Parts: sequence; structure tokens; C-alpha cells
Amino acid sequence: LDLGGWRITDMLRNEKITEKPATTMVLDAAGDAFEGPSSFVRTKDSMSRMSGFFCAPLSGDYKFFLSTDDSGRLYIADGPLDRKRRLAKISGYKRGSEWATSEVVNLKKGESYFLEAMQKQGDGAGHLKVAVQLPSGARLSPIPQEYFSANCKNMPSIESVPRPSQEEACKCTDDGYSGPSEKRVNTGKKGCFTYDFRQDLVQGSERLGQQFGSRIGQYFSNRWGASPEAAGRLASYWGRVASTNAGNADQTTARICYIKYPEFCPTGFPSREIPGASWRRC
Repeated sequence: LDLGGWRITDMLRNEKITEKPATTMVLDAAGDAFEGPSSFVRTKDSMSRMSGFFCAPLSGDYKFFLSTDDSGRLYIADGPLDRKRRLAKISGYKRGSEWATSEVVNLKKGESYFLEAMQKQGDGAGHLKVAVQLPSGARLSPIPQEYFSANCKNMPSIESVPRPSQEEACKCTDDGYSGPSEKRVNTGKKGCFTYDFRQDLVQGSERLGQQFGSRIGQYFSNRWGASPEAAGRLASYWGRVASTNAGNADQTTARICYIKYPEFCPTGFPSREIPGASWRRC
């Protein structure tokens, strides 16, 4: 208390930062979350600090989000706490619906990671909360207390981990990544792009032509005793005809995009070029 200013630097420069906190609280009851109690974060000229060990429910890429009023910082450490690194920074304030977003952080399922959030309150309304986007695309906002544990023995089951909505899952990727939650792949393409499917059309048409010719040859062989080689020759002939006609098509481009989370998007098509990724038309 009585830490003047609204900047984090105001807090760090004050000698009182080394003193014992005026009040402490453990948030471990049902319904608690990584969000500062209003009685703490709204106190004039105060500083609030929250910390805990976040248990990753899935392996993959995570994004963390920080919202504070006034200034705030968010840190993470996967080893000694003195090696923590900053994930997000707010200088000034964010409204309750506004967030500072971290870089992508790759975490391993079942392991705990130290999270620390700080908030400097000057005057007026104040808040402190932390959210996370899981590798599945689902978002926990703020992060429920059941996702915090030093040993991760009582973490939520995979079945209880939230899933993204179909709308969110089917969106075009904005970072180039697509694929299953725990094995996403970098497609190298962000948003919509023009794809030339001429080669796919030619190859597909050739296969269909070969199948058509082969069936005619088999019919001739069964019906009138034509040589077995007839099926092969007809398959080759009709394959060439179909592929030639396909290659002469006028329109062979389309606007497509790779989708964020194919496992939750029923309208996506698996990519032949990039195993694991899926795409849709824009």
C-alpha cells in the first residue's frame, strides 16, 4: 500500500516492494481463477502480484493474454524462477475486454510452468486477469484455478478441456499453422491465397480415364475374349485423353486457405501437399 504512481517502474523503485505484503490470499476454491480480487486490485496506490504453476493440458503452442488497469506485466518460467521471461507488458491500462498478447509458447502436456502477473494501481477502477489460448484453439479466460498445480497430479482430464467453436476452428489460419492440436504444421501460408489446381486436375482426370479404359477392356475380355493386354491399352488411351482435356481447361485456379483446427472443422479437406493440414475455399 501507499505505493504512489501507476507505472510498474514506480513500484520497482519503491523500497516498500521488499517488505512483507500487506495482505495475501490463496485462490484454490471452486470458481476461482487467475484474476485479482477487486478488493486488492482497486486499492489506491497499491501493487498486486499473482503467481502459480500452470499445468499444460495438451502439448503444443499456447498464447497467453494479460489485461490490467493500470500497468501490468506477465512472466513465465520453466526452470529456476530467477530465469523467468516476460510474456506481456501493459504500460498505462487496458479495458476489461482488451488484452496484451504474448508470443507463441510451446509447452508439454503434464508439465507445470510458473506464471507471475503484476499490476500497479494508481487510482480509479483497477483489474488484473490472465487468459490462455490452448493448442486446440479453445480459450480459458481467465484461467480457472484447477489448471494450477505444482505437480499436475490433479489436472483436468483431456475430455474436460474446452474445444473451439466450429466457426473458430474453420477460420483461415493467421499464423500459417494448421493440423491437429498437438501436431500442428507450418504451411507457410497465411490467410487466403490463389491455388492453381491444374496439376491436380490433370492427375485426377488421368486416373479416372485409366479406370474407365480398364473396365471397358475387362468387359471386352469377359464378353468377347479380347486379350488381357486390351484392358491395359484402353486404360492408357483413355488416361491420355482425359489428362489432355483437363490440361486444356481454361479456369484452374481457386482462392483457398488452410484452416486453423481441422479436427474440429467438418468442412475442411485434407491437404495432399502438407500432411496434417486441411484447407477450404475462401
